[in-house]
Amino acid sequence: MEDEPQIILPTAPPPEQTAEAGPSASAPETTAKEAAPEQAPSLSMQNMMKELEPLEVQMAELKDAKEKLAQLEENYDKSKQHVAERTREIRTLEKKIKELEKELTMDKAIADIKKILWSKIGQSITDQWQSIETIHEQMDLLSRAQAENQRARASLGSMPEIANRMINVLNNRTGLQLA
Repeated sequence: MEDEPQIILPTAPPPEQTAEAGPSASAPETTAKEAAPEQAPSLSMQNMMKELEPLEVQMAELKDAKEKLAQLEENYDKSKQHVAERTREIRTLEKKIKELEKELTMDKAIADIKKILWSKIGQSITDQWQSIETIHEQMDLLSRAQAENQRARASLGSMPEIANRMINVLNNRTGLQLA
């Protein structure tokens, strides 16, 4: 701004100069003097206009740059929002993938199947245990029956027909009836 040209405005010559010169042969000189100040201001206006042109170009470039910057900032804000939306979508999809993977590995289904199997195995063991107890009771009854058969044979001695009937009676009785 220090290099700005000074504006020189054309002024009329002071009245003293025109009166001193008079209407003599100096009239062409006055016209030459008057012409010189008129040319100087027009040259300085041209110089000013020439100096203003680059400034106007710079102002236009500055305005364009500001508009581009505003557009870039707007696009940046939009892209940040877009990235935030995508990030939320990605997190949601990751959660869904984890849930689906759990379903695919069938952790819950396998746990349910294990629970059912162990309850069936437990029930089976209980049922088999009852059968085992029944077998032991029957083995006790058989051993008692055999002991009773041996006693009956020993007491009957030579009567085998009665011994066979007694054996049949003992075989058809329960442990409680024999006790």
